Amino acid sequence: MAGRVGQLLNYSDIARNVGVDTTTVQSWVSLLEENGILRVLEPYYNNINQRLIKTPKIYFEDIGLAVRLQGWNEFDPLLLSPYFGHVLENLALSEITRFFANQGLEASFYFVRSKEQVEIDFLLQLPNHRFIAIEVKTTPIDYTSQQLRLLESLDVNVIEKWVISGVRSTDFAHSRVVVLDQIFDRLQQLYRS
Repeated sequence: MAGRVGQLLNYSDIARNVGVDTTTVQSWVSLLEENGILRVLEPYYNNINQRLIKTPKIYFEDIGLAVRLQGWNEFDPLLLSPYFGHVLENLALSEITRFFANQGLEASFYFVRSKEQVEIDFLLQLPNHRFIAIEVKTTPIDYTSQQLRLLESLDVNVIEKWVISGVRSTDFAHSRVVVLDQIFDRLQQLYRS
């Protein structure tokens, strides 16, 4: 599971790789989720939009554990690996979750992915039922026209579009760049307004 952080959860693929049946993998995932090790992130969809993927994604509650289980013990090789984007995505999810837990608030997380493979990493539903669309990028780039159309098709109240990154950048035409260490400050500003 650590090697699949931030990816679609395909029970049958995992079962085939491990050599067990699909129901066994489902029970393992449920057990890990119940014990606070994994988070299964459900996709956002409504009955109106049939173009959306309904397969969940998998994340670790403790990104340090995921990184260790992937076999990394130094930062530089991880930074250059193809896993780094998924690890960064998991880290962003953990930081946002921690903000709400520290405030005693609850927020709901989803992701959005169309059958055409257009994706928004996170759709954060705030307690007031407004949404923040969040992309996590190792190198910040603005939302594509396909992503903007996908968000419009959801018919939800998206108050901000973020690109979370470890790299500082100016805001884009369609989104605000939020550096990882500024997540708490930006969420706090939203609650003050």
